[in-house]
Amino acid sequence: MTGIGIDIGGTKVAAGIVDHDGAILAHGRAPIVKDSHETILESVCVVVDDLLVQAVERPSAIGIAVPGTVDRDQGIAISAVNVGWKNLPLVALLQDRYGLPGVIANDANAGAWGEYAFGSCKGMENLVYVTVGTGIGGGIIEAGRVVRGRGAAGEIGHILVNPGGPLCNCGVNGCLESLAAGPGIARRGRTAAANEPSEIVRRLTGGDLDSLTSFTVHDAAEAGDQMMQGVRDDTARWLAIGCQICQQLFAPECIVFAGGVMQDGGRLIQGIRAWFQRLAGSEHPDIESFIRLAGESEHAGILGAAALVLRPEQ
Repeated sequence: MTGIGIDIGGTKVAAGIVDHDGAILAHGRAPIVKDSHETILESVCVVVDDLLVQAVERPSAIGIAVPGTVDRDQGIAISAVNVGWKNLPLVALLQDRYGLPGVIANDANAGAWGEYAFGSCKGMENLVYVTVGTGIGGGIIEAGRVVRGRGAAGEIGHILVNPGGPLCNCGVNGCLESLAAGPGIARRGRTAAANEPSEIVRRLTGGDLDSLTSFTVHDAAEAGDQMMQGVRDDTARWLAIGCQICQQLFAPECIVFAGGVMQDGGRLIQGIRAWFQRLAGSEHPDIESFIRLAGESEHAGILGAAALVLRPEQ
């Protein structure tokens, strides 16, 4: 049996065909066009149509992971600050187009469930999942169940870590997301380089600081730019503060990171571990196991979405 996992983010749609053991048989991605509900749906269908051409057998269902709040029972993506939809009935729209049943969930909750079902945390009953990309999402597994609270539990990106800090898209100043998600990293990088950008930054941006992104920060840091190394280290510190808060609140067996910002060859996760040790005031006995990357970190969102239909919660 196979299923389709669709991961919708702030800048792209990624999807894959996944089997019951969590193996990704085919995958693809495309930019998301956010002009309207119709263009969002078409962005999704471009990827799914291509996958179905590649499929050896017809998938049995579609799992959809989206940022923001959802109505699981009605199959509706209610709202998301980085996408802009409002009450988008994604499950019904995709079922009408493909004739397949579907399930929708918040992307971080889906990612946490995918790690629990298929990933590096398989077999662990208590974990925290953090995805760092255009925004920062979080999912919590407690005793083998997703923690939802009244519907929006686990919004780790909106933990207030720096009161009076930069304005977050949610309207609060100083959220973790405003400091350590991709746009926040880029903003801090541009601020650091504003007065006297290094030759490395000039070369990577073509002299246009407005084009500096979180990936530029990483590339410049790797090339030896000390200012950008400082920006990356600050990013690790903010994320480690988030880890420390999660550790105290949930006492998880592990904290697992995924998302585009974490695809940097392991540099950021190393920094997070180092800062966590310093903030905790004592050595964690197995820090590399406790703070880790998702097993399929590049495709964690796809696996999480597929797990919604292949390994549903009981």
